[in-house]
Amino acid sequence: MLERVDGEMEIAAGVHVLPAPGHTPGHLAVEVEGALLYAADALLHPLQVARPDIGRGTDADPEQAVATRHLIGEAMGILMGAHNLTEEQAFDTLRRFSQENNVKLREVARRVCEQGSVS
Repeated sequence: MLERVDGEMEIAAGVHVLPAPGHTPGHLAVEVEGALLYAADALLHPLQVARPDIGRGTDADPEQAVATRHLIGEAMGILMGAHNLTEEQAFDTLRRFSQENNVKLREVARRVCEQGSVS
């Protein structure tokens, strides 16, 4: 049975979907067991953290895609500097807070950029 989902939610035990806007309107990323996050719409390649302007020709909203990648990268940089984290740890901090508090990843990133922390 196929069921349409909208927004962040747990779709099976240990499997969550998270909003990942930019490439395709309404696109969702998939997280499995809190360890794997498929975020191809937000970030297709780690290089896009350093160069958020690098997109792909299929972005339905290139400006939103670049803005989302830039915001996530900026938030990661703030967390890395403040807490001596690696890129992976900084992204995981954003992702985990997003999941645990049911807040979109880009909104968590925006909060970090404005307040300096995820909380």
